[in-house]
Amino acid sequence: MMKKLSDKRNSYDALIVLSASRFSRYLPVASNKLMELKGKGIYLHVVREKLSSESDTGVMRLFQEFLKANEENQERKEITIISRLAKLQQGVTASKPPLGYITSSQKGKLDVNNQLLPSIELCPEKAPLIQKAFKLILQKKTLTEVTDELSHFGLMLSRKYLGEILRKPIYCGKLVDKTLLDAGIPYVMGKHEKIVSVSEFERVQKLLNGKSLKRNKKTNEDEIPMNGIIKCFKCHKNLTGYITKGIAYYKCNHGCKLNISGKHIHDSSLQLLGSLELNNSFTKVIREFIDVKYNERYADLIQQHSIKENGLARLQVRLENLLLSKLDGDIDESTYRKIKKETETKIDTLKSDMNGIKVPKVNNLHEKVMSLLKNPSLLYEKLQTYEKKTFLKTIINDGLTYDKEKKSFENIMFNEMYRLQPQLLPTPSIAA
Repeated sequence: MMKKLSDKRNSYDALIVLSASRFSRYLPVASNKLMELKGKGIYLHVVREKLSSESDTGVMRLFQEFLKANEENQERKEITIISRLAKLQQGVTASKPPLGYITSSQKGKLDVNNQLLPSIELCPEKAPLIQKAFKLILQKKTLTEVTDELSHFGLMLSRKYLGEILRKPIYCGKLVDKTLLDAGIPYVMGKHEKIVSVSEFERVQKLLNGKSLKRNKKTNEDEIPMNGIIKCFKCHKNLTGYITKGIAYYKCNHGCKLNISGKHIHDSSLQLLGSLELNNSFTKVIREFIDVKYNERYADLIQQHSIKENGLARLQVRLENLLLSKLDGDIDESTYRKIKKETETKIDTLKSDMNGIKVPKVNNLHEKVMSLLKNPSLLYEKLQTYEKKTFLKTIINDGLTYDKEKKSFENIMFNEMYRLQPQLLPTPSIAA
C-alpha cells in the first residue's frame, strides 16, 4: 500500500488504517516509507491508537507503535514455531492435507496418553488413485502415461504436479518440515496412515531421478545442437533451428529466406572438427591445468590414503619388533599371539580402507584428457547438447557461417588452442 501511495502516477492525501500492527512485519520499510510519504504531504492516520504523522510527536509515537507491534509479532512467531514443533514431534502434521488425504475428525483430540491423534486421514476417493500412481511408476510408466491413466478415473493432474506429489515423503509416513530441519531433525514418522511403504517410496524416487522415466522422444535441442551458433552467409545473423516432420533445418528469419538441411550442417561440423589438430604449444598449459584440478578434487583423498599408508607401515614395523621381542624372550607366546592378532586385524582394516579410496593416477588423466582434446570430433560426439554448444563457442570465435551453395563453413576464426591440419591450410574458404 505504501509503495502505491508513493507512486507519482497516483494522487492521495492520506492513508487511514485501523491499527499500527498492520506494519508489524515490515518495520524498517514502514518507518522509511512513513517519512518519505510525510515529505510528499501524505499522512498516516491510525484509528485505534488515535495517532497521525502530521506532527513530529505523532511520528515518534507511530515509530514506538511500529516497534511494539513488531516485538509482539516476533513473540507470536516464536510461540507458533514452538507449537508447530511440538505437534510435529508427536507425529502429527502441521500443514493442510495433501492430495489423497482429508482433515481427520480426530484433529486436535488427545489419546489416552494425552498425545495428539492424527490430524489427517485417507480420502476414500482419491487415496486409492494416488496409491495407483505410485504403483504405475514402479511399473516403469512415464509421468505422462500415469496422468493419462488417472484421468480415466476423473483425477486430472498435470505431469509437473504429479511429479511434485510423488516426491512428498508424507505419503510413506514421513513428516518433513522446515521447523523440524531448523531443530536439527531430518524427519519424524507420522501417525497418519501411509499410502505407500517407505521402500516403495524410495524406489519411486530412484526412478524419478533416473533416466527410466524420461521421454524417449528427442527434444528440439537434441536434434538442432547448432542452434545459436550457425550464422547466415548473406546477412551474418544467427540461423534458427527447427524440426518439421522429424527432420532438422536451420533457416534465416531476417529476410534472406535461407533454409538449410540440418544434416548438411551437422555433417559439415563433424568434418570441420575432424580436420582440426591441437596446438602443441598448449600441451604444457593443459597438463598444468589438469594437475591443478586433480589436486583440488583429490587432495583430501590423497591425504587420507597417505595417512593410512603411513599407519600401515608403522603396524608392519610393529609386527617385526613383536617377533624380535618374542625371540629375545621379552614376551611369552600367549602375549605374542594376542598382540599379533590385534595388529593383523588393524592391518587388514587399513588395507580395506585404502582399497576403498579410489584415486586415479594423474598420468592416466593426462593421457585420457589429451587423447580427447587431440580428437575434437570424438570429444564433440561424447558431449551433451548444451556442452556441445559451449565446446564449439570455446574453440571457434564469433560463430560459424555456412555457405549453402559451397556446402561448407566460411571465414572461420579458431581459438589459438586449435588449428587446421597442415594439409588443409590452403583451403580458400576457411581462415584460421
